[in-house]
Amino acid sequence: MFQKTVQLLLALTSLLSLCGCSYISSIDDDTTGCNETYDISYQLHAVINTNYQITEQMPDDGDATLRESLTDLLNPLLHPTSYSTQLLFVNAADGSFESSAQTIEGDEKVLALTLCPGSYRHLAVSGTDKVAALLVDTTNINKMGVVQPSGDTIIAQQQPLLSARQDITITGNSNEDIHVRLYPANAAVAVVATQPETIKDVQMFITDLASSFTINDSTYHFEEDALLRTSVSDGPKEHEKIYHALTFPSRDVASRANGDAARTDGTIWRVIVLATCSDNSVTRSVLSVQRPLKAGDVRVIRISIADNGAVTTSTAGVGASVTLDWNKGGEYHPNI
Repeated sequence: MFQKTVQLLLALTSLLSLCGCSYISSIDDDTTGCNETYDISYQLHAVINTNYQITEQMPDDGDATLRESLTDLLNPLLHPTSYSTQLLFVNAADGSFESSAQTIEGDEKVLALTLCPGSYRHLAVSGTDKVAALLVDTTNINKMGVVQPSGDTIIAQQQPLLSARQDITITGNSNEDIHVRLYPANAAVAVVATQPETIKDVQMFITDLASSFTINDSTYHFEEDALLRTSVSDGPKEHEKIYHALTFPSRDVASRANGDAARTDGTIWRVIVLATCSDNSVTRSVLSVQRPLKAGDVRVIRISIADNGAVTTSTAGVGASVTLDWNKGGEYHPNI
């Protein structure tokens, strides 16, 4: 267990007082009854069963090398060595708040925090950034959350999202035992593609996923339906590529997709594959996934791309539809 003493040193300003918010200082202000520090233990339950989830989906002995490659690729993304974490404490009595940004090394850390006695609603989130997972409304207990950037085509998340919400009571006893556990709020998707040399380029996107997440009630929202761009790495075999991304979860059940008729085939989320062939034509294949993508999931889909760009898949619960020469005939398509 790593332990590092951290003080929340926050100053009262007139601007914040006008907003109904107050901070506590342990230096100059009158902090009668507020000068005790309380050890709060933070445990980050990141995804540590990556190999197990992958093995469940591809248990054959012949896939051992591929399983190892996927695990080596996804483990550092899902289980890093440190976590940038945002903490918010909202006083239940008057709505005042205290916030702090911390870096937690390893999966567990004890923070020594200075708080006045009282009841608090505490929110914690790690893995946010200013590019792909934006932290918003950091002083509003009901709206504080994580949103993806706006756009038709967007970058995938770069870190594991972990969150916690917990009611905490500080009684004035510095020996209080307080534990806060953060759990996954995003998932990982990997598409293993066998593609011939005749294919000039492949772009792959994931869609029909949540676009934001509120921490206080662990609720996902689906206001936007962007195409999430994947990253690509070499697979262990020749002509094998791994397209991967960290994402918000999908809906739990089939629903109407942006611009599509109501789903009758059970499709919950989709993977869009654009393959540029040797003649520069583009083939668009749509992988329709009928199993929901949940927080903490590590999902693997296997596909083969033919010389004409058409995709077939052997993964259960995933269908494929193909449109040849997708970019011809004056059809509108976004710049992806």
